[in-house]
Amino acid sequence: MINLKNREKLIKEKEELIKIGDYLKAEAIKQKINKLKLDEKSSFKKDVENRQSKEMKDLEDQFLLELNNLNGYWQKEYERFEEQLSSAEKNLEERHKNELKELKTNEDNKLMKTFKHSKEYLDYKNSELYLVKLER
Repeated sequence: MINLKNREKLIKEKEELIKIGDYLKAEAIKQKINKLKLDEKSSFKKDVENRQSKEMKDLEDQFLLELNNLNGYWQKEYERFEEQLSSAEKNLEERHKNELKELKTNEDNKLMKTFKHSKEYLDYKNSELYLVKLER
């Protein structure tokens, strides 16, 4: 604002000097005006660069925060999945043990009930019993 008022004041002064015919002073004022314009441009450019760098930093911070939140979420999901997997594996292992025990028991019972001796064995057994009776 101050530069703008200064510049307007210098422009009016330059116009008055041109009307009077003092072109050297008018040229010096014109150079001052150009210098003020350059300073204003430079200042504006620095302001824009500062704002842009601040906005970039804010965006990077937001990006990192979002990335950390996302990583945290998926880490929790992974841990929950691992717990479910571990629980399911334990349940499956327990079920397999129980099924194996049941299968062995059933097979043992079947073998005991359906076991048949061979004819030769029965003959030998009968012969043995007969010999024992004879010895008595």
